[in-house]
Amino acid sequence: MENGAENKIELFAAYEEKNFDRVIAICNELLAEFPDILILLFMRGESYLGLEDYNQAIADFDKILELSPDFNMAYFRRGNAYYKIGKYEKAVEDYSKAIQAGYENSAIYNNRGLIYSELKQYEKALEDFNRAIEINPNDFSAYSNRAKIYMQWQKYDKALEDFKKIIKLNPQMAAAYAGRAFIYGVFKDYNRGIDDINRAILLTPNSPLKAEFYHMRGGFYEDLGDEKNARADFKKAKSLGYPERKI
Repeated sequence: MENGAENKIELFAAYEEKNFDRVIAICNELLAEFPDILILLFMRGESYLGLEDYNQAIADFDKILELSPDFNMAYFRRGNAYYKIGKYEKAVEDYSKAIQAGYENSAIYNNRGLIYSELKQYEKALEDFNRAIEINPNDFSAYSNRAKIYMQWQKYDKALEDFKKIIKLNPQMAAAYAGRAFIYGVFKDYNRGIDDINRAILLTPNSPLKAEFYHMRGGFYEDLGDEKNARADFKKAKSLGYPERKI
């Protein structure tokens, strides 16, 4: 009994610390004696997810749902595992079952929306991103994903509002500045576009995206008739691996 209590204390400590290997080892030991304890199966499944061992995670969530079909979080986590291995239809099915069973938060709608986007079901994706934002108005990832759909549909005014919201929520997100810069370019507001690209470059000192940012800024300079700065940016972009562009 004493050893069992110690194992449980160590288990929850390891789970809190995301020491996934240790969690799995303790769960294996306890499940050998108590094979149907849901919390142990769930913690082990979560740990397999953390280790990116998605098939093992799915096996644990399968077992949980056999024992308790209303365990809504198990549907959500299994849906995450299916998403990671590219089984999008199964992931959507699990996310939908989780929602039907009462598990609702911005993450599940955002995740399902991402899959609908991958499947080019953009109307459904938009509905899910809207619902994610309704649940959590500070979920900048949902705004980002919704902005991509608006960009796909060339609804640039709506995309611009989403990028502005993202930057307000997360001023360190370089991709949001780059997205807003692109829209400023569409609107021929090149100086604002340059300001945003400057910010994106500062936020990504070691990112491969810098090449694209320099190339974009070079295009803005070119459109403004500033050939000197345009050439300098195209040259910098080329040195970072972007295809050469001449003016």
